[in-house]
Amino acid sequence: MNLPISVVHLTSALVCLTPQVSDSKADRENKIQQVRKVQRDFLTAFEKGPQAAVTFLERVLAEEALVTEGNGETRNKAEF
Repeated sequence: MNLPISVVHLTSALVCLTPQVSDSKADRENKIQQVRKVQRDFLTAFEKGPQAAVTFLERVLAEEALVTEGNGETRNKAEF
C-alpha cells in the first residue's frame, strides 16, 4: 500500500464531510472538529509506521471503500 497516496485520499474523503451552509454555526464547528480529530488520529497512526496506519484505515473505512493507487490500480478494503 502506498501510504503517502492514502494520506491524500483520506484528506480528500474528509473534505466531503465539510459542513453544509444550512448547518447551524455550532453544528458546523462540531463537524469541523470531528474531521480534524480523524485527521490527527490518522497522522498519529501514520507516524507510528505502516502497520499502525493500515490498522487505522481498516477501522475507519467502509467495507465498500476503494483505494486508487498512484499507478491507477484500485484495491478494496480487504486487499490492503
